[in-house]
Amino acid sequence: MIFPQLQINKNQLTTNKSVYRPEIDGLRAFAVITVIAFHAYPNWLKGGFIGVDVFFVISGFLITGHIFENLDKGLFSFTNFFGRRIRRILPALILVMTCALTFGWFTLLADEYTQLGKHVFGGAIFISNFIYWEEAISYLTNSNNTKPMLHLWSLAVEEQFYIVWPCILWFAWKRKLNFPTILIIVGVLSFYLNMKFSNSHPIETFFWPIGRLWELISGSLLAWMFLYKSRFLATLKFGIDKYVPWKLHNKDLDANNSIIFNLMSFFGFFLLAYGVIYINEDLTYPSTWALIPVLGAVLIIASGSKSWLNRFILMNPIVVWFGLISYPLYLWHWPILSFLHILEGQTLSKELRFFAILISILIAWLTYKFIEIPFRKKIKPNLSILILVFGLFTIGIIGKLIENNDGYVNRLQSFLNQNERGHSQIQSTANLKETSICRKTFKSLSTGLCIYEGEAQPSVILFGDSHALHYYKGLKESLPNEEVAMLGGGWGGKFESALNPLLKHRERDLSNKIYNEIEANPSIHTIVLAHNASENNVEDYINTFDYFIKKGKNVIYVIDIPRINFSPKRCFDSRPLRIFPKEEFSCSTPKDIALEPLTTYRKKVFSALKQRPSVNFFDTADVLCDENFCYAKLQGMLLYSNSGKNPHLSSDGELLLGRRLGSLISTVK
Repeated sequence: MIFPQLQINKNQLTTNKSVYRPEIDGLRAFAVITVIAFHAYPNWLKGGFIGVDVFFVISGFLITGHIFENLDKGLFSFTNFFGRRIRRILPALILVMTCALTFGWFTLLADEYTQLGKHVFGGAIFISNFIYWEEAISYLTNSNNTKPMLHLWSLAVEEQFYIVWPCILWFAWKRKLNFPTILIIVGVLSFYLNMKFSNSHPIETFFWPIGRLWELISGSLLAWMFLYKSRFLATLKFGIDKYVPWKLHNKDLDANNSIIFNLMSFFGFFLLAYGVIYINEDLTYPSTWALIPVLGAVLIIASGSKSWLNRFILMNPIVVWFGLISYPLYLWHWPILSFLHILEGQTLSKELRFFAILISILIAWLTYKFIEIPFRKKIKPNLSILILVFGLFTIGIIGKLIENNDGYVNRLQSFLNQNERGHSQIQSTANLKETSICRKTFKSLSTGLCIYEGEAQPSVILFGDSHALHYYKGLKESLPNEEVAMLGGGWGGKFESALNPLLKHRERDLSNKIYNEIEANPSIHTIVLAHNASENNVEDYINTFDYFIKKGKNVIYVIDIPRINFSPKRCFDSRPLRIFPKEEFSCSTPKDIALEPLTTYRKKVFSALKQRPSVNFFDTADVLCDENFCYAKLQGMLLYSNSGKNPHLSSDGELLLGRRLGSLISTVK
């Protein structure tokens, strides 16, 4: 026996599964409303995404409390537990995914529908978080706004917890192990890993369950304290047992304890309010920042219905009603916003986003009343489980078939007839796979983008991230007498920039190796530096230019492409199905708006170039813009494959700019 089993006093049970706590539904309402507000108006409520962390705490509290109660009574059954989960989770989930696939059939282009099928399949087997993690580290992934199932990542984390956690607790119960000790060990380990990897592996920490488990465990530990007077805390001899919730929640509640309740609730609300206002996407998250919503949720749940704030705010009938529909509301709101974004091809108006929220609330209520309640309470449990499991299996298979068949492109024949060239060019076709000859030529590069298809020694090097890779095909075509190689990398995702070729970043192992390879190869006479616009200092550019100049290299710097403020797919003549009539659209962005996000970047680059006149530069804006506008489509060619902070060129765009760059290299060689 590793830990002595605590002796459980049945008289210390303070909750029962039949006891309804409306303040928890009120807390659910807070969580879902903040998430929706963040998704619809991210500039207004920048920290609204912490509602997901509140959901995790609530789930850990309720699920673990249910397991503890049933283990204590000798009534725990895996069949019963998972049956309850199936009847709770699947009805609304299957409906939302079915509607998304049906609506997508009539509205989405082939690449969009392929992506949706993949995400529905991931949602059906509860691995969405791993799929989105994989996509987040890909620098050519589509915008998050175009992923209607994106929000299922958090549901996947919860379901993975529901699968593993009951097994751990049941095993501990059978072995008579100490429950709170296990809770604390697992929670502390998860929090430690969250802290350790938040900076070095931020995307993994955000999406993987190991970085989120401590949030659910926080609710689990609170559930234990509500249910039992644990000897574990008493052995700490710090008097903690005098203040924990089970001591406070008794029939002899006095004025002092009432004050403590109100203080706990007040501080909990303060933490949540602080979180939604001051936490934002620019911070590394979860890390220590997640302690704010987690502790806030724990304090509010612990303060219970005796707190004045809980009674006044969370137990308000309107707030409780939102809590009751919070799950279907969470499922519906994002697909509706996402589909509207896809169809509009640009940032939605405030009025349209508000309309989407109202529709989400209405559909969520209908789902709760006519789908959730019947499956949970009216249809026989065994029959409802059978129907739901079959439905989930079916929708998952359909999603996989859609992915494997490339979005059933033939369903779009009339659309393709009108938009054949644009549709074929919307995705960049640059070869992102390494070539074996490149690894043999640059022997130290075991990782990164290494693309070289020549036979002689390389003479021109494209050095940078995916924005350098844009020009590879055009350079190959326009410089037939040169051997062109692409060296660099493009990983990064949400929190980390892709491989920057500037000297400042040489401490990275891959960057250092590329510099060494360039130095070691005397046949290389020209270095083309290109990367996604970044906030480097003027000195970073000058030092990099000087470094290669001293090595006797011709240096050409490519100024990053302008930012368009709409999806390139708006340039198509039509969509398979439109909700709103198509307006006349020039497929352009005013030049000042397109260059505004690059203002600081361009100012620093031109300052460095002015100080180093021997460095040639290629300004992509000279090709993509005229005096007034920057274009995503020129002479029938669609030039961009996506928009946003990290845009990429289409195949036509790559060839156009690559050829122009090649012409420049020919004149300065």
